[in-house]
Amino acid sequence: MDTDSPTISRFEIEQPPSPKKNRRALSQTLTRVFSEDYKKIEGSIFDPRGERVKQWNKYFLVAALISIAIDPLFYYLPEVNVEEMCMDEDTSLKITLTVIRSVVDMFYAYHIYVRFRTAYDAPSMRLLGRGELVLDPFKISQRYLKRDFTLDLLAALPIPQVRFFI
Repeated sequence: MDTDSPTISRFEIEQPPSPKKNRRALSQTLTRVFSEDYKKIEGSIFDPRGERVKQWNKYFLVAALISIAIDPLFYYLPEVNVEEMCMDEDTSLKITLTVIRSVVDMFYAYHIYVRFRTAYDAPSMRLLGRGELVLDPFKISQRYLKRDFTLDLLAALPIPQVRFFI
């Protein structure tokens, strides 16, 4: 066993190495309780307070705002054709709105994937501050399926596009 590396017990927070020894290791250290478990599966489970998840949430917020702005424009598709005295649709607007909304729906689908892979704080540890992260993929997926999955799935379905192309 290497004596230079800091040891981690189950009941103490990892202490970062001194800045004189290794500056790179200082930037990679997590300030979580039980962070040794997170390092084992770091590639497959996302840290909810990490930079990647924060950046993704910003992108998703922009996509959701675009979706909210695009959906009412589908009501402007019907138009009256005066020569034939019938209802018609504006095809250029229809194609444009469908393409934009389909791209936004891809963001929604990827958001569902990210939510299935994002750890969460254990409910029993929230009283003590930052707490222990739940890193088990099965527990994460069960929690997401019980809480928010149906709403996210309904938001990702291409209902306006299908409605106007049928």
